[in-house]
Amino acid sequence: MNPKIIITSIIFTVLIMVEIYGGGKPENCLLFSLTSGSKARLGVVNNSQKPCNLEIINSNGSVFFSKSVSGAQNYFQIIDLSKMEDGQYQVKLAGFEKDFEKSFQVINRTATILKKEKDVDPVFQLVDNETLMVSYPNINNKKVNIYFELNNEVVFEDNEIRGTLLSKKYSLKKLPKGEYSVNLNTDGRLFSYPLVVK
Repeated sequence: MNPKIIITSIIFTVLIMVEIYGGGKPENCLLFSLTSGSKARLGVVNNSQKPCNLEIINSNGSVFFSKSVSGAQNYFQIIDLSKMEDGQYQVKLAGFEKDFEKSFQVINRTATILKKEKDVDPVFQLVDNETLMVSYPNINNKKVNIYFELNNEVVFEDNEIRGTLLSKKYSLKKLPKGEYSVNLNTDGRLFSYPLVVK
């Protein structure tokens, strides 16, 4: 038998199997990844006939980026995230039966992707040695309590904070000098961060 015919038959069979078992076209999806220099690759694969809306919003609900994508159209863009203010952000793609979301944060003009809530601990970040930034992807919108302890006494507390992408800044200028434990308590989970105020 002719080798070219055999190869052609194999390729055709593989393509049929992919069509049958792979479900044809790939599913609709949100693409989001970071490159060096805090730039993001943002994309939508839209194989449906439905239009969809793509947004990047911060924890206060302010929209940083918005784009409407027509049905059966794909969309790709590089976005510079270094101009964004410090805080937590969500990339949201809506318009399908299932909405897609990805979370990231910007600290000191550097962006990092946040994992799903079950894998994520709060992030404590010192900014200029005068400000402590606390970020937490509070996806289930549970009550969050943050308090500063010095010598086992609470010096400052911020109670019952709400928000799905929690991001708070605390000035350290008026705190007495000493070795602190900064604690974040939510839904029975306690996270501590050692902090020295000089």
